[in-house]
Amino acid sequence: GEPELAARLLGLNHWEHISIPSTFPARNRPVYYWPVARMRHRMDDREKIKQAIALIHLANKFRGVRGVVHCNSYALGTFLDRGVATYDQEAHQRLVLHTASEREATFKRFEDGAYGQDAILVTPAATTGVDWDFVGWQMIPKVPYPDLSDDIVRLRYDYQTEEGDAIGKRVYQQEAAKTLVQAAGRCVRTPTSKGVTVVTDAAWWTLYKHVAPRAFPDWFRAAVQWYEPKE
Repeated sequence: GEPELAARLLGLNHWEHISIPSTFPARNRPVYYWPVARMRHRMDDREKIKQAIALIHLANKFRGVRGVVHCNSYALGTFLDRGVATYDQEAHQRLVLHTASEREATFKRFEDGAYGQDAILVTPAATTGVDWDFVGWQMIPKVPYPDLSDDIVRLRYDYQTEEGDAIGKRVYQQEAAKTLVQAAGRCVRTPTSKGVTVVTDAAWWTLYKHVAPRAFPDWFRAAVQWYEPKE
């Protein structure tokens, strides 16, 4: 995240930021930006369905390869599942979803290959804590902002200093950036492993380039490029 903000939150008056480059080649871990639809609260389903169409495109592009869709919420995962089922039954047969109580069992079966070598796990719960070198591609259809319907998240978001600095909003943006960076790393766990991540939320570019550019490490930025789908 942003070094100055981290130091401020920790109450540090004297500190030094040391940036350590990644030992993983950027060519092995590309992060593609494909602005399919700008995701937002209470958006029109006719716009949101574009994410399901994008998922079908990626599923067909990566045939025979296991993938992960970091959907950020169970509701979005269900929406994507229904959308894919509407337009492409073959792709839909590859999707694997789970409830909160089924998470551990589903992850174990996914890791063991029980769902097939081309399974696509749609989950809001795998941005950290998993080492999945066997995953060849990932999709991030929505920037993983914390849930503002949670009372604590909302209170933190609304917090301002006496001087009027909206530090709560900045922390909120940093959390989203950190989670996205973590998600991108789930499929590239060693210097020799390879995995592709595609961010399809058109809202991401503003966060990445203008709102919180320093929240994304240089080694991450070195892997970012635009995605141009080829039919």
